[in-house]
Formats: sequence, C-alpha cells, structure tokens
Amino acid sequence: MSLLNAGVFDGGDASRTAASQIASQVKSSPSGFPAGDVTSLADALRDGAKGTAAKREGACVVIETVAKEAKAAAEHQTVALVADLLKCCADKHSKETQTAASAAMEALARTMSAHGLRAVLPSLLEAMDPKEKWQTMVGALNFLAVFAQCSPMSTSEALNDVIPVVTQMVNDSKEEVSVAARECLSKICESIDNRDVEPFIPALVSATIDHEEVIECVQKLASTTFVQTVTAAPLALIAPLLLLGFRVRSTATKRMCAVIINNMSKLVEDPEDAAPFLPKLMPALEKAKEEVTDPEARAVCGKAFEQLQSIEERLKTHNSVKAVPDVVAKEITNAGVAKDKSLYTQTLVCSLVNCKVHDDDDWADELKAYGVDEATAKKLFNPLAKLYFTDAVEEEEDDDAELLCDCKFTLAYGSKVLLHNTKLKLRRGHKYGLLGGNDSGKTTLMRSIANEQVDGFPPASELRTVFVEADIIGELSDLPCVDYILADPRIKKAGITEEVVERMLISVGFGEMQNGARNLVTFLSGGWRMKLALARAMCLNADILLMDEPTNHL
Repeated sequence: MSLLNAGVFDGGDASRTAASQIASQVKSSPSGFPAGDVTSLADALRDGAKGTAAKREGACVVIETVAKEAKAAAEHQTVALVADLLKCCADKHSKETQTAASAAMEALARTMSAHGLRAVLPSLLEAMDPKEKWQTMVGALNFLAVFAQCSPMSTSEALNDVIPVVTQMVNDSKEEVSVAARECLSKICESIDNRDVEPFIPALVSATIDHEEVIECVQKLASTTFVQTVTAAPLALIAPLLLLGFRVRSTATKRMCAVIINNMSKLVEDPEDAAPFLPKLMPALEKAKEEVTDPEARAVCGKAFEQLQSIEERLKTHNSVKAVPDVVAKEITNAGVAKDKSLYTQTLVCSLVNCKVHDDDDWADELKAYGVDEATAKKLFNPLAKLYFTDAVEEEEDDDAELLCDCKFTLAYGSKVLLHNTKLKLRRGHKYGLLGGNDSGKTTLMRSIANEQVDGFPPASELRTVFVEADIIGELSDLPCVDYILADPRIKKAGITEEVVERMLISVGFGEMQNGARNLVTFLSGGWRMKLALARAMCLNADILLMDEPTNHL
C-alpha cells in the first residue's frame, strides 16, 4: 500500500504537509517506504518536463522530511536517490525544485549513517564531472563538506578517492564551483586524524589551491618530526604536493620532499595505504636521485627511494585487511540480516572494517538503527574481526588481576622515533621490567608516562602513577628527610601527615640510622637517596611505581 498521497506532488505547503504525515508513517515502518513508493519518487525526480516541476519539488520535500524526521528508517532507500537529487539541484524549470533538492541533500548529509558515505560516493563523484551543470557540482561539493563535519572517520577513509576530484575544481572558471570546492577541500581535510599533520592542514590546503605556496609548505613539513602512524588520509593530501615539489628546479626543495617521504614512509603500518601513491612518487624520486647535482641531496633521495621500495616489497606478501564486499555479504546472509536492508548493511559493515572500528559494541550501536539487533551485530563482528582485525583478536589472559592500562602509543625523543604503535598492558600487583640498550628510551618512556604524555594511558585523575628517581633538589638538600618529603608539592596536595612520612621512611630502613628519619638529606649516599625517593613514592599510595634502575646504588 502506497504512503504517497496526491497532495505530496502539488509542491509548496501542500507537499510539506503531506511529507510530514508520510515521514511519521515511514518512521513506524520496519522496512521504510513500500518498494513501489521508492520507484514513484525516482520517476518524479527524473521527469524533467516543465509541467511536472511541482512533482519534482514534492519528491525532494518528501526525502528531506523523511531524512529529518524518520532518519534511518528509510535511509537504505533514499541513498539510492542521491544521483537524481543532484540532477534536480540544477532543475532548469524551477528554482523551487533546486532549493528543495539542495535542502534534501543537506538533510541526508546531516542525518545519514556515519559509515554510509560509500553508498553515495559514486553518485557524488559523477556529479563533480565538468560536463555536469554547475549547480549539480555545487550540490555534491556541499554534501561532502557537511558530511565531513558530521562523520569525519569515514570521510577520512575515502579521501584518496575524493581529494583528486575536488582539487581539480578549486580553480574552476565558475566562481560558485570554485568557492564551493575550496570550502569542501578545507572541510574534508579537517577529517585527517594525524596530530603530526593537523597543524599544517590549512597550509597544505592553501598550497593545493595556490601552487606558489608549495615550496614554503614543503619547508614546514620537512622540519616536522613524524611519530604518528601514517595512513592513506594524510598521504592523499601530502603526496600531490610532494610531486609538485619534485618539479621545482631547486635542489633544496627536492631534497626536502625526499626527507618528508623518508620520514613518513617509515611510519606506514599498512602498505596498502601507501600503494596508490607509489606509481607516481617512485618515478619522481628515482629521477631526482639520478639528476640532482648535489651528492648529499642525491643520497637523501636514494634513501627515500629505498624506503618506498621496501613498502613495495611488503605489498607482495601482504594480506589485505580491506573489506571484501562479497565476503562481507556472505557473513551478512549468515547473520540473518533482513534482505531489504542487506545491501546497505554491507556498505556500513565494509566501512566499519576499513575504518578499523575494533569494538563490537560500536558495531552494535551503528547497526541498531538499521534493524540489526545487538546479537546479530556481534555475530557479524566476530568472524570479520578474526579475518581483518589481526590486532584486535587476542588470546584472553588467564589472570583475574585488575587491568590498569591497555593502550597503544608512539614515543619520540627529538627527531628520533623510539617506539611506534607499541602496546602497553599493565595489571595490578604485577611487576614488569623494561629491557633495552643505552639511549633506547627506557627512562624517556617512564618519565613520559608520569608526565601524562603517553597517548591512551589513563590520566592521574584515574590512575596515580609515580616516577621514582633520586632527584634531590639542591635548595632543599639541607632539610631533614621528613621535611624534604613534606615539601614536595604532590605530598602537600595529597594532605599526607608527618607521621605517615616518618613511618614510610622507617619502613625502608631509615630507622637503622643514628638520627633516623631526621637525618639531613645532604649527608645521604646515593643508595639512601634512592630509598628516600622510594619512601616519598610510597607515601603517595601510587597505583603504579615507575622505578628507573632503583638498585644502582643499593
């Protein structure tokens, strides 16, 4: 039975009144629109005759209203109408239809699933073709700009497909297209989740628009220490600028481009992320390492080229962790997802995989609105996680001790990357040792943990962590041991009493000394100073004690 009544195609207020009633019915329907209504809406949008403008306007109003009021109920159906809506953005017979189509596109961008972009991306990219009318191009650009703000994760995953197309439009002869393209480029690039690159995004976007700024932008990037994992998203923005840099006559610029490639390529964890850029970057580097006159610059280009060669070698034996639609479709069928929503669910699940969403609860939250219950979502997650999330599926430890920390982080000291994507898991009551040669970063790691500089490590408000080191402060060294500890700001903040401090000092051996806990700090040997630091840490009742070579002086 059709939900579309006659008034919906009359245009104006009549369409809006009818659309609100239809949205209410769609919201309460488990399958959204009846199949025949989707066909009727598509036919109305495609009917370009002058006398049917009101029908096109009404169809746009219905889609907008359903997107706003019924949200996910019919999303699996309305995404299929995006191509037709974009055509209506340039309706030659009716300004009202153009306005209604643009409003419908914005409503979809704001309300559709954060992982639904791939369902509409082919239509968006096709609408950006220069042969299309400028209003259609602007409609697609505006959609992407709005969607990127609402759903940065899946936007970031698609940047490699989107940026080249949008970049070609930033200097379009039609001002409206040029303005929309520049705004879109800025918004989609804000989705890049890489703290090393984030400060440079405005400069990178500006240089993409105005190639006169490429050299200055390359200089900024070359002075950056990259420590975050490099994925396809930042490469999609940076690689085209590096190619422009290699075309500059300046040897210094070519050298800096090679430095950037060398630094970033070391942090590419998944070689598939770099694969699309190798066919252009490798010839540019190979040419530079052969033609640059300065020997040192040639050597730098050669090292960068070898780094890209190593990624190319890794690709030969790499097992892809990108979702395969047919594999996902099979698991969706096995999980018992409703057939009318299975194709759109496939798109959402592929995006969840490709965006590396490792939490099954997040899958359940995302798919719930589309008729997939929690049990079914987790039934989908388990086999796909084993297939694609090699890091996420770990053997459970046979240990009931409280988990204090479970994180993954990258650590650098100056321009040197000490640890990259390193996992850290700590449990209460356990003792852990850090093994490594000199200058490998053991002390830097512990100090960074104590200073809350390690990504993902619980903050001091949740987990009290104390770094134990014999760091005697010179101006306080003439104090007795008790008073020295009481002068520590952390001890003062915790409200620890003199009695507690004295008891802790005695417990680590100060009771054996002639003046006990009243000995002056300045007369303590290295071993006793370490005991003093240990007693201070014990007073703070820390959840985690970080001890840097505590037995050196004992």
